Amino acid sequence: MERGYKGKQQSEAILLATFLGISLILWNMPEHHLANAQNNYPLLIHGGGRGTIVCVDGSTVQADISFIISSSKNQGNVTGNWTINDFSDPFLSGSVVTGGPIYGGNANLLQYNVTGETHNLKEKIRLCNPALFAPISMIGVCGHNVIIDVGLKTDELFDVVNPFYGDVVCQR
Repeated sequence: MERGYKGKQQSEAILLATFLGISLILWNMPEHHLANAQNNYPLLIHGGGRGTIVCVDGSTVQADISFIISSSKNQGNVTGNWTINDFSDPFLSGSVVTGGPIYGGNANLLQYNVTGETHNLKEKIRLCNPALFAPISMIGVCGHNVIIDVGLKTDELFDVVNPFYGDVVCQR
């Protein structure tokens, strides 16, 4: 009798283990499919901030930057637009507005490192004397009160990289 009882306990234990294993697999499947589905949605990043650009001649310019970045997981393309507004003259705020497309780089839900150009390749960014030029680079992390490193070029081919402080939202 003891032998039949142990066999029944073993059968019940195997059945219970099988049931728990299948339940665990089924429990995790929706999350797995949801995670895969979310990765197929395009990534959208929008942000902006204010900073001081230190020019080659030592002068400074207060400016705002805003940008939007889009990336498709399947295609891996990074595209978007950027704008810089000059707010150094309180009477002529926004008197220098420069912008253009974002054409390359990489981005994810945590960070971005992108490169852009002006609408007209010969267009100068007249924030400094001598003027600055694109390509422009923007590097940073997603979040509130974060640093957005903005890089520009000069006639002397020096990079001007200045921190802007603002908010960047990254979402799928």
